[in-house]
Formats: sequence, C-alpha cells, structure tokens
Amino acid sequence: MDLGWLVYLWIIPVLGLLVFVHELGHFVTARLNGIRVEEFGFGFPPRLIGIKRGEVIYSINLIPVGGFVRIYGENGEDPNDPRSFSYKKPWQRAIVLAAGSLMNLFLAIIIFTLLAMTGLPVSKGAVIRQVADNSPAASAGLQPGDKIRSIDGISIDSPDDIARVIAGKQGQTVTIVVERDGRTISKQVTPRVNPPRGQGAIGIVIYPETVVTRKYNPIAAIGVGISHSFEVIATIVQGIGDLITGKVGIGGVMGPIGIADATGQIARQSALRGIAEWTALLSINLFLVNLLPLPALDGGRLIFVIIEAIRGKKISPNKEALVHAVGMMLLLALLAIISIFDVLRIAGGTAIP
Repeated sequence: MDLGWLVYLWIIPVLGLLVFVHELGHFVTARLNGIRVEEFGFGFPPRLIGIKRGEVIYSINLIPVGGFVRIYGENGEDPNDPRSFSYKKPWQRAIVLAAGSLMNLFLAIIIFTLLAMTGLPVSKGAVIRQVADNSPAASAGLQPGDKIRSIDGISIDSPDDIARVIAGKQGQTVTIVVERDGRTISKQVTPRVNPPRGQGAIGIVIYPETVVTRKYNPIAAIGVGISHSFEVIATIVQGIGDLITGKVGIGGVMGPIGIADATGQIARQSALRGIAEWTALLSINLFLVNLLPLPALDGGRLIFVIIEAIRGKKISPNKEALVHAVGMMLLLALLAIISIFDVLRIAGGTAIP
C-alpha cells in the first residue's frame, strides 16, 4: 500500500528516538554525578504536559522532533552549589557532556546487532560491471562480466576485498586473475595514485556475484554490530575530511529537510529494515558531529572543560556563553545554507548525497 506523503512522517519517530537517547545519556550521567536535573523534555516547547516527579519535570512539548534536558548550573550559574553542574570537577562535567553522543553510538551498535541477528545480506564474489575509458583496467583488457578471483595471489571473496587489497598498491603493478567465459585469465594492472574522481584506482565498477542472507547468533551479532558501527565511523570521518579539504562541496551535506526527504524515500523503498539501518547511520552521524570541537556543540563545551582542567582555573562563564552564542548563530546560518541546497536538490530530482 502506497502511503504517499505519509512516509515522510517517519522523520518524527526517527529523530525523536535519536534525540531522546542522546538526552537520556546527559540525564542519567548528571543524576549519577549528583547534579540536579530540572526538566527532561520530549519535543520542544511550548509545553503541552508537565509532570513533576521529585525535583524533575517530565514534559511533553508541542514540537514532536527532538528533546532536551535542563541541567541546573549548565550555563555557569551557582558555582558554589554542590548540586550545580558548574560546581562539579572537570572530569564529571566531561562525562555528562560526552554521554549523549556515546549513547547515540550505543544505539547504533544495538540496531546493527539486532539486524545481524535477523539476517544481513552478504556479498559473495566480485564481477566487473563497468570499465572506465582510458583506465588501467581498460588498458589491461579487463571487460564487463569478468569475475575477479584473485589479486596478487590473494583470493577475492567479495567486492570489499578489492579495495582492501588494492589499498597501498597505487603505482605498483599487480596481477589480477579473472574468470571469463569459463576460462581463467591473468592481467597486469597498475592502480593509479591520483585517479579521476569517481573512478577509483583501477577504473572499474564492481557488483557482487551473488548475495546471500546470513543470520548471526547473539554473541557474534554483537561483534558484527560493533565492527559495522566503526566501519561507518571511518567512512563518515573520511567524508568530513573531504568536506574540510574541499573534495566535497557543501551541496553534498544533508540538513533537516534533506534527512526528512531521505527518510521518506527509504521508508517507501525498504520499510522497517531500511528505516532501522538509516536510524543507525543517523545516530552515528549525531555521535560524531556533536563531538566536533565547535562552539554550541557538546564537543565545543568539552574543549572549555579540557582547557579548564589544564589551566586549573575556570573560564569566565560570560565569555564561554558568548562564544557558544556566536557559535550557535553561525551553525544556524550554516544549517540555513544547507537547507537551501536540500530544497534545490529535491526540486531538481537529484540523488541523495
């Protein structure tokens, strides 16, 4: 059944879960460190419902995406109150600040673990789909349909193996053994050091020969969940590096509008499993981005805590607040620019970056 535009409403539970888990990390660690929490809110104000339990107000707010934790003393006030955030030692504040992002990483590991238990697609074999013109592969005579069996004597069991084996061999001649029409053929190929964008060192597009589903027992699934999460982290870190160095433009970054659009497309194409994978990917993105050392983010606040620990002296709360305020304005401006690119991309019908 085609739900039309309703699939885009998946963005509400997806982002709601991500932010709820993030704020739960701050909430729990603050309480464990004896810091008073004034409010745990689901959604953003204005408040619809507020129930006070002990000293904490648990609220449901009008805007259903996200959430917040209001921590006593988080802006530097009441530094002499033992239950104030600003009173606590730097390592305690660092734990509270980092806990939200770490909870997002933990959520991604849990999701990937559950997906591994229910069954993951596993690629077997590697077949050349396309050969770029004037590439090392074309010069060596490799053709679409060739099944790659080994590179320099190392067996190739999946497309991922090719990148792993080729890494570090740029500029060196390697022997690629392929199967073509039932015959085994050896080709000498020299991977390029600086290949054209989108071609890779050899100049081939690979797809798996077959794809099978593999289910993991709970113990093995945890290992898969952890390893896959850190593989995603490595990919995102590389993407951030490409953005900083200019290899990727700002148009290749998604903001809230782009994420909502992508969520709807994924929900339409692959339902719950695709949404679960997408949620895990977004959770890892939130883990990394929020720890960037930028003002207004938890990573920026962590920098101030680290500086204080090194100096042995508190930084003026007013100065820190000013830095975070300016940082927030710059981040909002950047978000507005990214949102414009999101709208242009969606209007133009271009692919999800």
